[in-house]
Amino acid sequence: MKKRIIILSAVILFSIICALLIPRVTTNYDLTKYLPEDSETQIGLDILEEEFGVHSLVELQIINITVENAILIAQSIERIDHVEEVVWLNDYVDLNTVPIEFIDDEIVQKFYIDSNALMQISIDLDGYNLDQEIVLNHIISELSDYEYAFRSEVIRNIENRQIANQETLKIMLLIVPVVIIILLIASKSWIEPLILLISLGFAVVMNLGTNIFLPDVSYITQTMALALQLALSLDYGLFLIHRYHEEKEKTADVNEAIRLAFRRSFSSITASALTTIAGFISLFFMRYSIGFDIGMVLSKGILFSYLTTMIVTPVLIYLMHPLIEKTKHKVLIKPSKSFVKHLLKLRYLLLIIFIGISATSFILSNKTEYLYGSNTSFDEDSQVTIDENIISDTFGSYQQVVILVPNGQIAHEISLANDLMSNQNIIEVQTLVTVADPNIPREFLPNDLKSEFIGTLCFVFSISGCIK
Repeated sequence: MKKRIIILSAVILFSIICALLIPRVTTNYDLTKYLPEDSETQIGLDILEEEFGVHSLVELQIINITVENAILIAQSIERIDHVEEVVWLNDYVDLNTVPIEFIDDEIVQKFYIDSNALMQISIDLDGYNLDQEIVLNHIISELSDYEYAFRSEVIRNIENRQIANQETLKIMLLIVPVVIIILLIASKSWIEPLILLISLGFAVVMNLGTNIFLPDVSYITQTMALALQLALSLDYGLFLIHRYHEEKEKTADVNEAIRLAFRRSFSSITASALTTIAGFISLFFMRYSIGFDIGMVLSKGILFSYLTTMIVTPVLIYLMHPLIEKTKHKVLIKPSKSFVKHLLKLRYLLLIIFIGISATSFILSNKTEYLYGSNTSFDEDSQVTIDENIISDTFGSYQQVVILVPNGQIAHEISLANDLMSNQNIIEVQTLVTVADPNIPREFLPNDLKSEFIGTLCFVFSISGCIK
């Protein structure tokens, strides 16, 4: 008895420590972090950051605002910490001297349509930096008198963080009642679900807490880990406790029944756990290293579930066996020999049916459409989608792409810019040879302008293209 209390106390203490560590686990929302180091995308991102630093762009549409107030809002936003600049119509034309009616419509409609102003806010933070939310809140405070809409990868990232946190809670509220119902149906005592939930609860807390030893955990892994751990390891405890009931029918000695149940279910539970862990370990070999993230967290979770089942569950059965006996009920799912007989009679028909279903599924699997990108996690009713639709309906949709080329080859830069602008799907190309006369010696150009497009080794083309 003393040993059992010591074991349970040690498990409780370790679980408390893990519970305290859970809030300290770093969650990663940047899926580009998992790209292979030798991938062209990752190499390009590294060069861009090294040459031009870290920046992010937020588009802001202010609804029903005058030109004068738009200028004032842009100036107030520009004074917010981490805001580098706010690009609007007055950066292209001096609106204090030139009435908007005399400005070329092609320029105006990029920034001001039907009393709607579209501003581009440059922020000196990475798009996944948590301080982005603070900056955004300061911007929102400057817009208290107006309706507005945002469009940016930054906004999607903030929304993803909120969704991830909300979904984890929703999953818990959904899966726990489902697990309880399954356990009640499969158990022989009303107290058994509590025993198994306590055992699995320890395993879940241990898994989430020990994530502190990882550099970070992706938000995708975070949202799926709890549900998958419970779903994949729920049967371990059921195997053990069902075996206990079988042994209890043969002997009145609780200790002996638990010992025999442990020994005779050990191989099947261990094989099941090892098979599942091996499946997740195989994800370690994905080049896209989010596989390692998912595989590590889930294989660790299955291991903890296995250990708590084999260590904690027998202790709980021993401590609570009087309650198990008192709360016994009729088994809701009983084994049926006649059911097997009927299956044997239909074995050939069932084989044909399953072959047909498998073949059909294989054919249809090749027609499955996959969604990629962070914006696929938002439904039509989300504020992110609503805001993006508002801006797209007024100012149109486009996708921005940055191209890096070797620095110092002006003739090649001009040729590439002309080739890009001749593409019907490209709306605009912004680079030094398009915003300034390439015949002007670059040493005479403003440093602020040059720093936007010229790095130590690279030259930047910023392309805005149509979305098909």
